Amino acid sequence: MPRAFRIGNLAMYAPAVVAVGGWLAARGSARGPMLVVLAVVELVGLGRGYTPAVPLRDFYPTTPAVSRLAGDTTLHRVTALGETLVPDAHMMYGLADVRGLDFPTRWYAAYLDAAGRLPWIAYGTLVGSADSPLLRVLNVKYVVTTDEHGGVTLAELARVQPRSFVVHEAVVAETDAHALALLRSAPDAVYARVVISGPADVPPAVGDGDGEATPIAYAPAETAWSVVTASGGYLVNTDAYYPGWRVYVDDRPAPLYRANVAFRAVLVPPGQHTVTFRYEPRSMRVAFAVSVLAACLIVRMLMRPRSGRPGASAAPAVPGGSRAPR
Repeated sequence: MPRAFRIGNLAMYAPAVVAVGGWLAARGSARGPMLVVLAVVELVGLGRGYTPAVPLRDFYPTTPAVSRLAGDTTLHRVTALGETLVPDAHMMYGLADVRGLDFPTRWYAAYLDAAGRLPWIAYGTLVGSADSPLLRVLNVKYVVTTDEHGGVTLAELARVQPRSFVVHEAVVAETDAHALALLRSAPDAVYARVVISGPADVPPAVGDGDGEATPIAYAPAETAWSVVTASGGYLVNTDAYYPGWRVYVDDRPAPLYRANVAFRAVLVPPGQHTVTFRYEPRSMRVAFAVSVLAACLIVRMLMRPRSGRPGASAAPAVPGGSRAPR
């Protein structure tokens, strides 16, 4: 207890210092900017050291398997079986894991159930096998496993499905239950057919032959693909579908479909085209407009000239240069 109240313990006296500073700032002429500065100082001071930092090498040490995965610069995903390389560890290593984060969308959670997800804790995702086509179609290139003695095996799949690919057959499922039933009944068809969820007016078949999708740019909020198909087809992108995503074919808006329960698809005409997926939610535009308006109001309030003290008014002048008595 005495140590907590020692003079050098700034955290103990910081609230009092901020309170006194706020009181003094409120009485000064520049109270607006001073209160803003005090608020910033208080927030930064509160957050500093709030979460203790642990060196990365101690918490997630570099291993030969992780080094091999991180060194592959191609566009791919990985997964691990059971509790090996527990979910969320990929965030520390910069890996793309099909198990995702703790809380996936309900569409992706239902898809993983169809692909063979293991029951675990309520918010986690584990898989017991990488044999299902529903899992391998997600651009999986590596699978990490361990044995009972702690040995680690890193398996590289011989055939890696691209993250975006072209199919020429589509079927519409009115409900997610119907879509999942179609995927479960013929999992191998996921390589050649797309199941589109919800009411949609799409042709069941578009041409035939091969199609190729080559990545042009890939970022969290925007991806671009060069698509070549002789007779047209559906470009299936195995990134997560979510409201706010938009798709453009040669910079022109196009209908974006929810594909295979949890992913994206767009109808591409014959020829060579550039397909771009952008995350452009309306909420972001509204929030930006509100933020700009709020900033303008704050600046206007800070720049507004201050009036005299309440109750004080200038006495009217009288001839001769003197003022009338109060």
